[in-house]
Amino acid sequence: MAKARGRYLGMDLEIISPDEAAKLFPPMDKKHFLGAIYDPIEGHVDPSGVTYAYAKSAQIAGAEIVRHTRVTDLIARTDGSWDVITTHGNVHAEHVVNAGGLWAREVVGWWDWSSRCLQWSTNISSPRRSPRWFG
Repeated sequence: MAKARGRYLGMDLEIISPDEAAKLFPPMDKKHFLGAIYDPIEGHVDPSGVTYAYAKSAQIAGAEIVRHTRVTDLIARTDGSWDVITTHGNVHAEHVVNAGGLWAREVVGWWDWSSRCLQWSTNISSPRRSPRWFG
C-alpha cells in the first residue's frame, strides 16, 4: 500500500530486502526487518534541526513563537477559523496545524475535532500571513 501511495504522489519507490537495506544503511540490524521501502532521491534529516530551521524561517517571515505555552482548548468558528485558547492568552487562527509528530493522533483525541482534520506528511506554510506559533 505504501508503494502504491508513493506512486500516486509521484514518488519512485522500490520495495527492497533487509540485505539491500543494510547495504544502504549499515547501522540497521537486519534481524528486525522483513523488508524496506527505498526512495533513491530521499535523504536523512535531523528532526530537531529541521524543527529549528522551520521556526527560524517562520520568524523571518514575521511569525511570533511563544514557547512553554499549552493549548487548552480549540473552538471552531462558523467561518471555519479557530479560537485557540492557551495558558498565555487566546489567538484567532485561520488554520490550526497539529505538529504532534508521532503523537499527533493522541493530540487529536484531546478535542472532538478529528472529523475536521486532514492528515499531511509534509509541513505547509504561507509567507503571506504572520501566524503566531506555539512550541
